[in-house]
Amino acid sequence: MKKSKSKDISEDYSFAYSTNASYNPFEALAVLANSTDDGNETNDKNVVELHYEIKGRNGKPVTIVRNLPASMDLEQTASELKKVLSTGGSIKDGEIVLQGNCRKGVANWFATKKIKTKNVGG
Repeated sequence: MKKSKSKDISEDYSFAYSTNASYNPFEALAVLANSTDDGNETNDKNVVELHYEIKGRNGKPVTIVRNLPASMDLEQTASELKKVLSTGGSIKDGEIVLQGNCRKGVANWFATKKIKTKNVGG
């Protein structure tokens, strides 16, 4: 049987000392935490997700466009995508469902609008 080691406090914590009396490490950590949180939120909001699914659709592939910017009209965007890609589709639960695997065409269309896309699945 192994005995569990008792840890000394010096193994659990690391200390940093500064000769600058006005330096506060907690302020630097707070600034760092705030800057990374804001960056992740804005990136997630601005990236349109292009999903590829077959499951539950009788073996037929579909492209699902999710996470559209709030400024875009869902019906107008779906209509334009269907015309440009010459494919059928619909709007369901706030998402655009297009027939077939047309993620490249959708990504190109959003690139002309200067909106970032991300492929998800398949």
